[in-house]
Amino acid sequence: MSKSSCSEKSLTTYISIAIPTRARILVFLDKVFFSKIRKLMMKRFALFGFAYLQTLWLATLSAVAQPALTLDLTLSDGRTAMDKVPFYTVRNMDMVAIADICSALRFAFAETSQTLTVATAQRDSCVLRTDNHFALVWRNGSPKEALQLAAAPVLHEGKHYLMPKHVGTWLAAWLGVGASYDPTARKLTMVFKPIADTTNKPLATAPTKIDSAKVSPAAPAPPDTTLATKSDLDARYTIPMLTVDEKANGIIIRIFATQPNVQYEFIPPDANGIAYLTFVKSTGNIAALTQKFPKTSFLKSIQAIRLKSGALQLTFELNTARYKIKSSEFARERGSNHFLMLILRDVNVEEILENEKVERIKSELEHEREKWKLDVICLDAGHGGKDPGAIGFSGTYEKNVTLGIVLKVGKLIEKICLM
Repeated sequence: MSKSSCSEKSLTTYISIAIPTRARILVFLDKVFFSKIRKLMMKRFALFGFAYLQTLWLATLSAVAQPALTLDLTLSDGRTAMDKVPFYTVRNMDMVAIADICSALRFAFAETSQTLTVATAQRDSCVLRTDNHFALVWRNGSPKEALQLAAAPVLHEGKHYLMPKHVGTWLAAWLGVGASYDPTARKLTMVFKPIADTTNKPLATAPTKIDSAKVSPAAPAPPDTTLATKSDLDARYTIPMLTVDEKANGIIIRIFATQPNVQYEFIPPDANGIAYLTFVKSTGNIAALTQKFPKTSFLKSIQAIRLKSGALQLTFELNTARYKIKSSEFARERGSNHFLMLILRDVNVEEILENEKVERIKSELEHEREKWKLDVICLDAGHGGKDPGAIGFSGTYEKNVTLGIVLKVGKLIEKICLM
């Protein structure tokens, strides 16, 4: 074999061996390199995905500021005003902070983790409770009614939130404000009723914040003592009397006491609608405290008895066959010896509106009936004087016949009116 042929064979062998080896090395390096890059990218994507999911989670829980809500206000004195309050995303819904609305309307307010008390310059106040569909309204320092809200206030990070349309329905039910919300324009229009005392201009002064340490959530203003002064109460009894005020969605029972710091025990209504209130070592006017109410009422009866232990027990029987009990509360009234019981029930809003419509129609019909009542009845016989009217075959004048008829009808009407 020649030298050249050996060299060619060796070169061929070298190429056949070396090239695959280098290829394997390159493929190995390629696998290692891209594996590291792939792992690095996976880590980056994992971190990015975690951060993104965390952001979404926080967005569902936190109040994230959004574009502002426009308030278009027509005040009680006829003036108009515009203001803006920020939107927040709370629980994936666009809401506004009730405190921001109060500040825009120049209402005083006190906010805690359980309640939000809002007050106007006319001593009207409303107590909203966290996650509670009912609000208690006070007028002139006395509890007047319980309102059923379209939605319960949501508490987040120390603030209470509502959707704009629910803010409008709340103010409409409380203050009679004409409210409408345009979701497209993000505008809440409110028209306040004219009031006799125009010294209260909702936007004339800066908003104030009620000292929550001085104001009880259940009693935002001092009680109205004109309802029952100390001299009006029979001092012979610890509990001389009570008053019951039934509303469309519940009852407010005010229990008067002549002595301070009366100890009591309250057992809320059970499934049968029976509630017990016991005053320790107390006396009561049994005849005045025992009451019965119509069958259609939410409260059927109140029974007062004196126990052998010397305590006074009041038994409240509610009409559970007709109504469903929502909640009940009992507390001592701030600034006095008296007590306040609030029992709310589920209501059919459509039924209430229908009843109000019927009552309004009845009132309007009664008004029209009164307007058209006749005080004078005028009878005109017709003809008379030179006008004899028709003349009969025998010469009888029509005017004489009609005059006789009118005189007889007049006597009959007088007789009926005197009956």
